[in-house]
Amino acid sequence: MPTATELYRLTEDVVADEYAQAIFGELKSLLLNKQQGHCQRLDYLPRPVMERLGKRLSEDPDLLARKIVTRVLSDKPASELEPWETTGTGAVALREEATYGKIHVFCALFPAGIRLAEEDSLNIATFKTDDAESFNVSKCLDRHHLGRVNLLPKDERDLLMQVLNSDAVRSRPVHQRFRYVLAVLGQRDLSKQPVNWEVAGAYLYELHLIPDFDLKSGALNVQISRNNECVKVLLGGEKTLSQNLEELAEKHSL
Repeated sequence: MPTATELYRLTEDVVADEYAQAIFGELKSLLLNKQQGHCQRLDYLPRPVMERLGKRLSEDPDLLARKIVTRVLSDKPASELEPWETTGTGAVALREEATYGKIHVFCALFPAGIRLAEEDSLNIATFKTDDAESFNVSKCLDRHHLGRVNLLPKDERDLLMQVLNSDAVRSRPVHQRFRYVLAVLGQRDLSKQPVNWEVAGAYLYELHLIPDFDLKSGALNVQISRNNECVKVLLGGEKTLSQNLEELAEKHSL
C-alpha cells in the first residue's frame, strides 16, 4: 500500500464535481424532451452540487436555444444572487412564465436544507419531482459510477465489480458506493498503478466499513459480511465503545 503521503484523499469538491457530471447529461436530455409549460423540481442534493449543476444547465447553449431555464433556489438577498440563482419569488415568476409560454420549460433546483417563505407556492402540485416517473438521481449516480468502472481493463473491472456486487456492499446507499468508486479510481490515478485487492480494501471506509488490506477473491463475500457485522457491533448505541470492543473480542474472536 502507498505511504501516507501517497494515499489519495477524496475531497468534497471532487465529489460535487462528479455528482454534477453524473446528473447533467441525463437531466439536460430530460428537459429537452419536455413539452411547453413543464416545470421540473430537483431536491435534496447538497448545495455545492446544485450550484455546479445549475450553472452548467443555465449556460448550456442547447437549453438556451429552446428557452429552457434552470435556476438554483437561494435564500440570499436578490442583490447577491449569481446569474444562475433565483429567490423563491423569482421561481414563482419563472413558473408562471413557463405556464404562459414566455419560456418553454423551467427547472428549479432546491439545495438540501433550504427554507423559503414561498415554499407552498413551489410544491409538487405544480412541479414534477425526483421520482421514478420523472427523474431519478440515484439511478443517474449508479449508471455513472458503474460506467467509470466499466472503462477499466478487464482484470481491474472484474475485481472492483466483485466488491460492488457483494451482498453487504450492494445494499449500501448509492452515494456511498459512488464515493467508494471515486476514491479507488483516485488512488489509481495518483499511484499510476492498477487497482488491486489492497487498494480495494483500503477505501472500504467510504462504504462505512473497516479498511481491510487483505481482501481475497475466494473469501470476499465472507470477509465483507463479517466486516459489516463488526461495524454493526462497534456502532451499537446501547453500549459504550469499549464495551462494543469487548463484545467483538469475546463473540467474534477479534
